[in-house]
Amino acid sequence: MGSICIRWIEMKWPAATSDYMAWITSSLVLKLENDIDMIIEGGTIVGGCAYVKKLYMATPLKGFLGGYEDAYNFYLSQLRIMIERAFGVLVHRWAI
Repeated sequence: MGSICIRWIEMKWPAATSDYMAWITSSLVLKLENDIDMIIEGGTIVGGCAYVKKLYMATPLKGFLGGYEDAYNFYLSQLRIMIERAFGVLVHRWAI
């Protein structure tokens, strides 16, 4: 397993808030919309299927897929597993 590097965190919503609602109301979205250069060259933010695809965000492809599209979704899901692991580390560390 790779190391975890959390580059941004914002905790201002109750636990019942959906990930998408927390995302679109975050300060980071505004910053990214106004300055795409915030993302390291070659980098991206990984989002789930509820998120809207943007220049800075990779989201799963929908529908019946094969070949490269299926591989893309597989590797994207592997990245999302790492993100969930990072959430687990935060929860364990601060008992939230």
